[in-house]
Amino acid sequence: MFVFLLWMSMKSASALSVARIVNATYSAGIAFLNTNSTAPTSCMCSCIAHPHCLSISVTTKSVTLYQCQLFATYPMKSSQLSPSSTTYVMVYTNRTMKSVYLNNGTQLSNPARLFSNTVFPWIPIFKLFSGNNQSFLGLNSSNLTTLTAIPTIPFYQIMPHWFNILLAQWNQNLYVPSQLAIAFITNRTTIIDFLIFNTVQSNTTNWFSSSRFISNQYWSLPQYINTTIAQSQMIPVYMDSDCIRSLNCNFKYSSSGCTQDFYGYFFIHGGYKDSCIAAVRNVSQVPIPSIFYSITKDYTNGNINNYNISNGLIGFVH
Repeated sequence: MFVFLLWMSMKSASALSVARIVNATYSAGIAFLNTNSTAPTSCMCSCIAHPHCLSISVTTKSVTLYQCQLFATYPMKSSQLSPSSTTYVMVYTNRTMKSVYLNNGTQLSNPARLFSNTVFPWIPIFKLFSGNNQSFLGLNSSNLTTLTAIPTIPFYQIMPHWFNILLAQWNQNLYVPSQLAIAFITNRTTIIDFLIFNTVQSNTTNWFSSSRFISNQYWSLPQYINTTIAQSQMIPVYMDSDCIRSLNCNFKYSSSGCTQDFYGYFFIHGGYKDSCIAAVRNVSQVPIPSIFYSITKDYTNGNINNYNISNGLIGFVH
């Protein structure tokens, strides 16, 4: 049995689809695993075993000693490493091509040649699903990772919420992305275009702010960005004491009932003390959580029926 398992391990390592990017360095973040091994193939096996590993670096210390680092990020081309360097970078292309995406201006697309230029691809950092009856407080908690395989973009079935190990590093200020983008999934396959935030010098809570808007390809948000904070709501993940809604992007602040509260763009109903939704819709027919988004190019006109429920919400970083 041991011989068979050893043979299977060697076969997996040899079958690993990797791209050796010698002239590369890592653009952000730190390794989440740093080990020494007697063979470079051990590093590949470690990457296979960890579901968030996208790339590795191998440094030759001696003839029989190699330093192995595992990353949940991608490398970028650079002149900092030369072909004669004792360190080389390898990319787990099978996993990278299925989980890392480029924004081509209108839609997300799977890159055919990920390292053909220096354009930063987007790496998924969280995925929230409607209707799985799970809380998503992991977005701003101290335990931020689910060590399961990176789900593919289309939502073919309801799954548990997923959080990348990069969230844990971000929470510890070991990794801070330059931008975070969110995209909504509809009809399980269609991706509504990015809403992008500036995340420089941010943390896992305060990135969701109107002051950090960079661009959006779906809603017309300039009027929202220019309004005073007292006239709008932008609530991050369960920052309000009543735990009513999360990632709430509302155009009017509600101080007198529910009608004003539904002038907005999107919000997540977590199934807590939200009497507004209970008053308008049969709660038993609303999946928990529900990711509501405006189906128009502008904010809704105060009617929750002008929202649709998306299958899921994906956050990307680069």
